[in-house]
Amino acid sequence: MSTPQVPKSLKTQNVETVVCLQCGVNMRFNPSPGTELEIGAYRYQISQHPASKMEAAYAQEAGKATVYQVRQLSESSPLFALKVFKKDFRGAYVIASAERIRRYQHLPGMFGCERIILTRELCSKLLRQYPELEYSVLMPWLGTESWFDVISKKESLTFWEGLRLATHLSKCLHKLEHEGVAHCDISGGNVLIDRYQLKIELIDLEDLFGPNIPSPTGYPMGTLGYQHRSSPKNIFGQWLLEGDRFSAAVLLAEMLTWHDEEIRESASENIILTHVKCTRIVVVIKNCVVHSPQFLQNSQSF
Repeated sequence: MSTPQVPKSLKTQNVETVVCLQCGVNMRFNPSPGTELEIGAYRYQISQHPASKMEAAYAQEAGKATVYQVRQLSESSPLFALKVFKKDFRGAYVIASAERIRRYQHLPGMFGCERIILTRELCSKLLRQYPELEYSVLMPWLGTESWFDVISKKESLTFWEGLRLATHLSKCLHKLEHEGVAHCDISGGNVLIDRYQLKIELIDLEDLFGPNIPSPTGYPMGTLGYQHRSSPKNIFGQWLLEGDRFSAAVLLAEMLTWHDEEIRESASENIILTHVKCTRIVVVIKNCVVHSPQFLQNSQSF
């Protein structure tokens, strides 16, 4: 994959608005399909949303940011994600975090750690035109289907599909904790799944807990349905080494039992454990563990 080189020095200035010298008005980043962006030595183009009949940028709104799909204008035309943070979540912290977490991109499920930050040194012309792009993150496009999508649409999985996804997630979290790292907001929306290779990728990696990773602008408290009840009472929320354990247990239980029609039909739109009898879940999970010693070994290790 061809990616722009990250400059060794990423000194930036925080600017919120700027006057366009050509038109004399403040420019806002509200791109259309085909809008071109020059980042480093490469040019990128905003993608068209595949589900829209009208001209609309491929964008996904999140709590802290909006993520756009962009295509590099090169021979191979690889896809990337451009994560544009909202005002309260921009700043030098994004740069420091990216520099620290990049070392974990080789771990399973952590390819999203490969990223560069849009700074004045890297793309001064672009940031003069669109100042709100400062501190945005350019990273690989990892797909669009999340575990939340599977649950909300009640899409069926086979026993082995659910087991392989759960095994890959448990392996990912086991490797992370072995490195002294935690995601701190494991939830259906933050786990992307590959239905063909039966693998997962974690997203929303800006608030990782780990060695020398700076404190986030706001400590992650977890996502409703996956949040431990003690998290809101803790000043650090789930930002600690063991911060993934409860939420991961919930999500792994979902993956391991989703093949069961009774559980699937009884689930709510975003989580199953609060709406399904736990006795049924325990029976189904025990059956899964019997068929996968590797899953059991990984899950007991984190």
